[in-house]
Amino acid sequence: MALGDLSKIDSLEFDTSRGVRASAILHIAGDIYAVSYSGSGSDGWLKTFAMDSVGNIGSVISSLEFAPATTVVESEIRHVVGDIYAIAYADTANDEGRIVTVEIDSAGNITDPVVDGPVAFSAAILGELDFIKVADGMFACLYSTDGWDAFICTIGIASDGAIDAAISDFLEFDTEKGRNFNIIHIAGDFFAIVYDGRGTLPDPFGSIMLVTVEISSAGAIPAAVTDSLEVTQYGTVTYPEILHVFGDTYIIALQEVATFDGLLKTISIDSGGGIGAVIDTQKYDEFEASFYNRPSLVHVAGNLFAIAYRRVGNFGRIVTLTVDNAGNIAVPVLDTLSFGTGFIHHAHRSRLTVIKADVLDVADYVLAVAYYDYYSDGRLGTIGVVPSKWAGLNPALMEALGY
Repeated sequence: MALGDLSKIDSLEFDTSRGVRASAILHIAGDIYAVSYSGSGSDGWLKTFAMDSVGNIGSVISSLEFAPATTVVESEIRHVVGDIYAIAYADTANDEGRIVTVEIDSAGNITDPVVDGPVAFSAAILGELDFIKVADGMFACLYSTDGWDAFICTIGIASDGAIDAAISDFLEFDTEKGRNFNIIHIAGDFFAIVYDGRGTLPDPFGSIMLVTVEISSAGAIPAAVTDSLEVTQYGTVTYPEILHVFGDTYIIALQEVATFDGLLKTISIDSGGGIGAVIDTQKYDEFEASFYNRPSLVHVAGNLFAIAYRRVGNFGRIVTLTVDNAGNIAVPVLDTLSFGTGFIHHAHRSRLTVIKADVLDVADYVLAVAYYDYYSDGRLGTIGVVPSKWAGLNPALMEALGY
């Protein structure tokens, strides 16, 4: 077995009528997971299911239509406290960004109706958003309004699921253009946001932008970003994602415009939000012109990372690779695996997460991916990944030991 080897495990069609634009898969408790998405009639739906530590997927446990009679084009679910969860979504039918809270117990049962909401956090919202827990009782939403101006706002959510009627604070962090946001926590009160912005290019072009912002536990946001960097220039829409590697080192997955190749860039960000220069740039795949791959990037373990994306021919692919602590990206990739066929053209990105196995198994880590197929049906898949501790072991010996 080699480091980063991938293998298919199981799959589930969690919605046979429509299951598009799934959120990140959220761990609830034990083997229970949840996903929010745009379902039948473009209404907002939430479903729970079981995935065990070796990647076996059970049937849907519970479901809730959390946003009926709407047009949900994007949603994200986050844990509040206990059995309370919050879902932020873009409702383009009512032209608002909204939040609801829901209750999910440790067995995956969803209480009907919602606990609170919907509460609007923005009017004139466009499609893409992101949502993060800042501190206990405080959350931040990123979104675009008419004209693609980019905003971040904070809003309080109590432990019983009650949502504040008004936002706590807000910042327009890009007055020209902002979409396809991804926000992560850096340290203390500092957060990093990577997104499609305007940069130094003229309209209608733009750049992949990285900014850092300060958000207090009470939701206060200073009047300006802490630091910013034009990571790379491009000429169309891409979907960047950012992850922590080690220390001050971070990695960004994106798509390069001239060739439409999938790129990885490493960069330094210090604990005070200061952004350094790009450390390394490498390709993880090559693409045909005008093809949007929409990467989803996860840290598996140690220096091992995985990326799920849409490949030419409209099928899904996952690759594994390593990035050392200093930010050097090793190429070529370690392994590749197709996990789905027939993606709708310009489909929303697949969403990848990691399940750590609790049993001794050769595929000691399991990746779970949410995506939708050619018919817009919602699907889940699990994929085994070989971590560093198994790399190089004799397969015959492993088979003799029963693994």
